[in-house]
Amino acid sequence: MPGNQSISAIAAVFLCLLLSCTGETPQPVQLRAAPDTLSVDAARTMIVDMGFYDFHKHKAGKGIIHQYQLTADGLAVIDATTGLMWMRSGSKIHIPHAQAANMIDYLNQERFAGHSNWRLPTLEEAMSLLAAAKFENELYIDPLFDPKQVWIWTSDLYPDGSAWRVFLNEGYCGYYDAKSRSYVRAVRSLP
Repeated sequence: MPGNQSISAIAAVFLCLLLSCTGETPQPVQLRAAPDTLSVDAARTMIVDMGFYDFHKHKAGKGIIHQYQLTADGLAVIDATTGLMWMRSGSKIHIPHAQAANMIDYLNQERFAGHSNWRLPTLEEAMSLLAAAKFENELYIDPLFDPKQVWIWTSDLYPDGSAWRVFLNEGYCGYYDAKSRSYVRAVRSLP
């Protein structure tokens, strides 16, 4: 698809310009992969400590410098900075948190993008996707990703059993009743 190559080329040029202007070299970022139960204070501390952007909790956050690469089949995006592979799109509909596990099971049974170790991202991993400003797609996520999934579930819970989600359209995270609906964008750790 020529459009995808154009996006990748634009992203590569942007990264080169960013690095030459700032002198920064993307540093590997280790993110928590195991689900956890997080209070608002714990989430805020993580966001600030990691330097993530959040419209309500950390507007000064700059996020991380991603090194995205589209997989050959176009189904996933690899981030060399975090060592994660993300679904490029995600669920086509928004679903309750409990049904997200069914979608993950299905992806793994079908070996989506050739892999069987997909999972829901932790809040830390999902927050790493947020940029400090909206892109031309009106989202706080790189336009390499499908814009349909404007808010995504995470594997992390709030102490009352609600689930954390990230709003890619508004640039923040929050916890919501697990019976409410959100999209799924699965992730896997690279070896």
